[in-house]
Amino acid sequence: MLLKFSRLKVLFFIFICSSLLGQNKDLALNFEKRTEVDYFLDLIVSPDKVTQGRSLTYIEKNWKPEFGIMVVELMYFNNNSDLSLRLALLLQKKTGKQYGYDYNKWYELLWSKEEKLHPEYHSFKAKLHNYIDNKFGNYFLNRQGQRTIRFDEIRWGGVKQDGIPPLRNPRMISAEKATYLEDDNVVFGIEV
Repeated sequence: MLLKFSRLKVLFFIFICSSLLGQNKDLALNFEKRTEVDYFLDLIVSPDKVTQGRSLTYIEKNWKPEFGIMVVELMYFNNNSDLSLRLALLLQKKTGKQYGYDYNKWYELLWSKEEKLHPEYHSFKAKLHNYIDNKFGNYFLNRQGQRTIRFDEIRWGGVKQDGIPPLRNPRMISAEKATYLEDDNVVFGIEV
């Protein structure tokens, strides 16, 4: 009888522990090895303010120049105004620039410097874009050696993959007839 009672206690203990781990994902995450990129992704994935606070604290205390682009991209993608403010203040503190929510200014600042990316930036960018469209993750994951342009210059255009319908038989005009264009407008063409 004592043996059965002990087994019952052990089973009950296991049930309680597994229930707690299932309910508290943050507790479960503490048992895994966390990477620096995880702290950035927590800011956009976790609705828990405590988790976000811990992640922001980690990022601030362990600041590296290559964190800048990840913070800008998180500001750009998240829809939490409080978090965006905290990210903007962190960038301002770390860079000495006062650009607020002007993403273009932040991007221009980063692009005016030599490219310095976190070793796992491609993974961060893949996971971040995967939240928009699961096809986007493949554009970045494990492509750091294949790229010919700066990864931090690739920005989301606002639509999912294949979200813009293809042009079918577009009407062509000569450059002289394109009077709606200014001399300094950027135009590109594709030769097939």
